[in-house]
Amino acid sequence: MKFKQSIYEQNDNGAILLLQLNDQIKAVEAIYNHFQSKSLAELASSIKQLFGSEDDEAVLLSTVHRAKGMESERVYIAEPLTLPLLWESQKQWQEQQEQNLLYVALSRSTKDLFLIGDAFWYDQKTGSIIDSDEKHESDITSLGSSSVTELVKLASSEELEQYIKTIRSEQGKRISQRFQRLV
Repeated sequence: MKFKQSIYEQNDNGAILLLQLNDQIKAVEAIYNHFQSKSLAELASSIKQLFGSEDDEAVLLSTVHRAKGMESERVYIAEPLTLPLLWESQKQWQEQQEQNLLYVALSRSTKDLFLIGDAFWYDQKTGSIIDSDEKHESDITSLGSSSVTELVKLASSEELEQYIKTIRSEQGKRISQRFQRLV
């Protein structure tokens, strides 16, 4: 979906606001397509059914912004390698704000933090970290600590795919899916 040049693009947060708006549109479109809602009221009901109340004990899907101030025993971050969000002509204060959001994302868990995505640097067969520069196995301490990838081991993307399949098979009912930590 393309947008005309707008007020969003004329201020410092324009790029971020456009990305957030585009994400929200894609989310509503995905929910609409999945539930095949025939009216706005039906779409609103589907969204409410899917996300429920924050007071319910269930999986809470949230943005990092919304998670500020919250804590949970277990936190799952999908596609953590997209954090922090960086863009062309980003100002230093905006980059710092994105780094702060990364900190928020990584610090919401009181017990277990799971990062879901492709662990291109992790060999599941041997249980070792792969040094991509030299193409050999390496101890995690030799990788340094400059990125999320190097600090935390990723759970498998298969777990996330299984979770999505379960959600689809339950047709939007509130469910709880147990993830297993692979590393």
